Amino acid sequence: MNIKELIEIGESETVEFKKSTGEWKEIVETISAFANKKGGRNV
Repeated sequence: MNIKELIEIGESETVEFKKSTGEWKEIVETISAFANKKGGRNV
């Protein structure tokens, strides 16, 4: 799957879009939540 297809499909349990790379805290939290998807939580 390429970037264009991901954009067309939109966000999901494994894809989340950020407006800019300046949102580092949110990006790290999202990566952590995705990594802990089965049984983990992002708090």
